Amino acid sequence: MLAPALLIVYPFAVHTAIIKGYGAVALLVFLAIPLILTAHSLMAGLAAVLAVAAAITLLSGIVADNWKYLLYLMPVTINTALGIFFGRTLLPGKTPLITGFSIRMRGKLEPGVAGYTRRVTQLWTAFFILLAVESLMLALFAPVEVWSLFTNILNYLFAGLLFVGEYHYRVRHLDNLEHPGFTRFLRNLSKANPGAFNRR
Repeated sequence: MLAPALLIVYPFAVHTAIIKGYGAVALLVFLAIPLILTAHSLMAGLAAVLAVAAAITLLSGIVADNWKYLLYLMPVTINTALGIFFGRTLLPGKTPLITGFSIRMRGKLEPGVAGYTRRVTQLWTAFFILLAVESLMLALFAPVEVWSLFTNILNYLFAGLLFVGEYHYRVRHLDNLEHPGFTRFLRNLSKANPGAFNRR
């Protein structure tokens, strides 16, 4: 129950801290919540938060009041990394990321299905690269409140809409396949590890 609650609260907490002028708090939340979510125990999560707090305290002596520049860097870096993570699986000899998920859940794929999952991988690659460009453009030319609204709230909604929309499109247009319910699909997806297909 903690993870979904944190995932919902965290973008709003970052956005609120930014528009209120608490850049250091926003940066702490931005970095600490993912560490808590990926920690294997409460103590590990608390240790991670303390490590982040110490790092931010150290940085404060270097960057002074320029917290926004560190914050601006985060979404550009994260979305670029995600774009590369998806995009590198499209290289020759690699298994596209979404294809790997599908193989894990379904077994061997028909050529038409494999082609579709490759296109979906291309779609997510383009999506994350566009978000990186959007974040950079907003950081350069928009007020910090507008930048924060997009990078901390709206972009998550865009990603959710793309995810849900693609699922429903797939159910309708690949109607020759058996599709699990959406909840079961999410559960299966969380257990899949397509990275194994690209290991040599």
